[in-house]
Amino acid sequence: MGVKQSVLLLLGVMGMVACSDKIDKSIEDRPKNRYTALTFVNVLDDDVRFYLQPQVMIGDVFQDKYQATELLKNDYSHYRYGWNDDHDNTTFGVRDNNSNTKKRKLDARVKDGGRTWVVAWMRGSEYELSVFDKSPRNQNNRITLRVLASVDMDIALNGIVVSRAKSGVVSNHISLEHCSGSLSLANHPIDLCQQDYGRSYLIVADKNGLRVVVDE
Repeated sequence: MGVKQSVLLLLGVMGMVACSDKIDKSIEDRPKNRYTALTFVNVLDDDVRFYLQPQVMIGDVFQDKYQATELLKNDYSHYRYGWNDDHDNTTFGVRDNNSNTKKRKLDARVKDGGRTWVVAWMRGSEYELSVFDKSPRNQNNRITLRVLASVDMDIALNGIVVSRAKSGVVSNHISLEHCSGSLSLANHPIDLCQQDYGRSYLIVADKNGLRVVVDE
């Protein structure tokens, strides 16, 4: 490739970058008229950063300006996300803090006025993201829960299998009368006595059992 061709190619690339930046800026400047409450949950084996942007943006989601939160492993945080209804789909991303090479992104639609889980978890050695609606189902004098498992596993109450969680698929609601000794996941007993009766929770688990419990 000659010098002239190289210069023209470089100018073309610079022009495309400038154009994409202008498009992204015009989207960012649109008034926000839709909002949802997100809860980010990190069940990866690393400390990570979560990112999000309207899906129509051209620039990479893994930029500092799109960072929503930074979480240690087995931690969670809440975030209020606003967007313009012309751009309803959202790109979510998660990336490790150390090497910045392990990452995952996912396009999903969130509801205006909704409450949404954004869970990062391990599928073997790979990062995964799950985005789904919260669904509390509070019952007096009982603990209600759903399970998101990284591997297929049995859910048992009082030693009897009542459901089988599928990898990456949130389970149906399960309710308990006793916080200790009644629930087991993949034959691992789960103690929920730090949680409150009359409330609903999301449990995230792996092959070794419980990783995180978060209030729905």
